[in-house]
Amino acid sequence: MNKHIPKKEIIAVFLGFFVLAAFISPTFVGAVDTSELEKEISARKGQIDELNAEIEQYREKLDVLAAEQDSLHNNIVLIENQATLTELDIKATEANMEAAQLSLDLLNEQIRTETSRIKTQRAMLRQMIFELSKNTDVSIIELVFSSKNFNELFSKMEYLQTLSSNLNDTLDETKKTRVTLEEYRSDQELKIDDLERLEEDLQARVASLASQKSAINVLIDETKNSEDQYRNLLNELRQEHQYVNSRVSQLQEELQRSLADSNSEIDFSDTSMVSPLDSYIVTATFHDPTYPWRHLFEHSGLDMAAPTGTPVRAATGGVVAWARTVKSYGNYIMVIHDNGLSTLYAHLSAFNTSTDAFVSKGQVIGYVGSTGFSTGPHLHFEVRLNGIPVNPQDYIGR
Repeated sequence: MNKHIPKKEIIAVFLGFFVLAAFISPTFVGAVDTSELEKEISARKGQIDELNAEIEQYREKLDVLAAEQDSLHNNIVLIENQATLTELDIKATEANMEAAQLSLDLLNEQIRTETSRIKTQRAMLRQMIFELSKNTDVSIIELVFSSKNFNELFSKMEYLQTLSSNLNDTLDETKKTRVTLEEYRSDQELKIDDLERLEEDLQARVASLASQKSAINVLIDETKNSEDQYRNLLNELRQEHQYVNSRVSQLQEELQRSLADSNSEIDFSDTSMVSPLDSYIVTATFHDPTYPWRHLFEHSGLDMAAPTGTPVRAATGGVVAWARTVKSYGNYIMVIHDNGLSTLYAHLSAFNTSTDAFVSKGQVIGYVGSTGFSTGPHLHFEVRLNGIPVNPQDYIGR
């Protein structure tokens, strides 16, 4: 059995492998020039840096304004500057979204390149395996005796050894390419998450801007552009906050006894909470630095924008301490729960429960509105622990 391998065949095979090896390089695997994408990403980052510098200047300006004497005029100027800061935040968020999208496009190009490399490497592996199987089904004895001289024998053996070595190298390269591809795909998932987060952030900032602009009109309407009326408004708002703080502490122990003695089928011991709204946009967070009235009092809850009439649910089971109407909160409900917890639902368009009623988790107790000192349809939702406001997002997530 003659397994003689002509020298020209060896040369042809090696040339074929060199061509295949060349295709492993991204330059030959259908890769596009990513330099333009990289330039755009760099330009967008430069724009973001400029916006962040301007944002920082406005924050410093707001700190100075907040320290000035409290007056209607200063309050309006403060809110106007806060609105300008929010507009800059929106531009920065949009620029970040564009940069994230460009980075995602770049990653997708890299994924396409790596996928193409794997296809090429697999083709190369198949060809090498075929060549090895074709030329190694002969015994060493046949290889020796079929060779005309030692030079030819050494050439055959060197060819097979090189082929085997190339096979191992290509296999290693394929494994590395696969790992790189998986890393790119993981990065891609993170970029998509970043884009979704930025989209939510943008919606919240746009809603917050609308709230801030509306706050100026609300303030002027409520005070009739009078400093005296402004003082009266502040006193009324602060008195209501103090009332809520003191009454919740007084009622907590009394109403918890009512819960314990209740024959209701409601499980009051389960104080895990659900969101009071199914769908909403956060326009102000707990102790939000962008809250229009922050220099008057800290924002003690979560503002959840939703259309007027949207059902509001009890976050967990409890007893209604009161359902009343005041200047600041408008129509609002306070519910006492077990374990020192209470929740507050403000600016309602209408009630769906009454004082002393027992409510279960998820029960509709009212409807979204814009009553009281409000800048638009939303639910002001508070969670209190032993009468002290705590972050609602720690209880309902998001």
